[in-house]
Amino acid sequence: MSLKDEQAAITQDFEKSWSGMLRFFAYRVFLYDYIFLLPILKLIVVLTFSEEHYRTYQMRAGQSLDSLMLSRSRNHGLRQDQARLRIAATGDGKFVLSFFDGETLTETVVDDLLEGAIEIVPPLKGFIDRLLQCPID
Repeated sequence: MSLKDEQAAITQDFEKSWSGMLRFFAYRVFLYDYIFLLPILKLIVVLTFSEEHYRTYQMRAGQSLDSLMLSRSRNHGLRQDQARLRIAATGDGKFVLSFFDGETLTETVVDDLLEGAIEIVPPLKGFIDRLLQCPID
């Protein structure tokens, strides 16, 4: 497989992972009334339908319980040493952002994931930018 074909396959796998997370969180919000997850669902919609969606498809989306997990993992599942970003609702309207770069864990709490309708809050955007600098592995 050529490098171009390999990159296209990775992008396709990452894109499928986002579709799966859209379904997973929509199911939780609309069928189980997990309204506290609605901001995560909105974030997924913004990331997948924004003008910068090409950046989104450079990350794998997954979940751990009710947390959205973003990574650069080529395969489903994460090793302990892989970079990742965890976005977790606290249940009281706040969100814990946990970024692990492979060596150091950095956490911050934010009141929301979006500013207005489509702008990602700066701490989250910064973590996404840092994650995209990590290699796909």
